[in-house]
Amino acid sequence: MKTVYSPKHNLRNPKTELAGGQLVTPFESPQRADYILSAIKSEQLGPVIAPAQWPRSLVESVHDIGYLRFLDTAWQQWTEAGNEGEAIPNICSLVQCLANAFLIILMANWVIIV
Repeated sequence: MKTVYSPKHNLRNPKTELAGGQLVTPFESPQRADYILSAIKSEQLGPVIAPAQWPRSLVESVHDIGYLRFLDTAWQQWTEAGNEGEAIPNICSLVQCLANAFLIILMANWVIIV
């Protein structure tokens, strides 16, 4: 088995993550990456290799350019907006997002006529 690893993995070291509507200690951490890497080496599960460097054109061929531009500037935009804490990504399915919006409307006793 090949393992792709870079010391850059340790740069992602958040204090919290959002799970179930609560801020919790992240499961993924530099310590966990180190533990897994150590186990892979001690069990001799195969070579540990550095990630390949792919040309930007290849990345752009599979990802939306607007999304890549957002990623290029997201942290700068976050800090320029006055935010000092972590930027925590969060996604939900369309059904979940609509259900959550409906619950908020009910809890606020709002009436929306469409």
